[in-house]
Amino acid sequence: MKSIKLKIKNEQGLHARPSTKFVNFTENFNGDISVIANGERVDGKNIMGLMLLSLGLGDEFVVEANSITGNEKDEIDILSKLKNLVEVLKFNE
Repeated sequence: MKSIKLKIKNEQGLHARPSTKFVNFTENFNGDISVIANGERVDGKNIMGLMLLSLGLGDEFVVEANSITGNEKDEIDILSKLKNLVEVLKFNE
């Protein structure tokens, strides 16, 4: 299992559209994706769970990737893609 800490950089935070984009990246990952924030853990493949975290601009959260095959390369790859989506592209908003 690999993990990364990310920070919300888009002004509107993790509402419906960014949550959908996040899940579009995670849904084909062959394993579990967890998002942890404010003491809560949600399924990173679940739009409603992500939205319920109510993450706003500047909020930090942790993403854990756990490949069912134990392939660390796959875990690192998905975390890198999510970092780019969240912190560089700012969900294209």
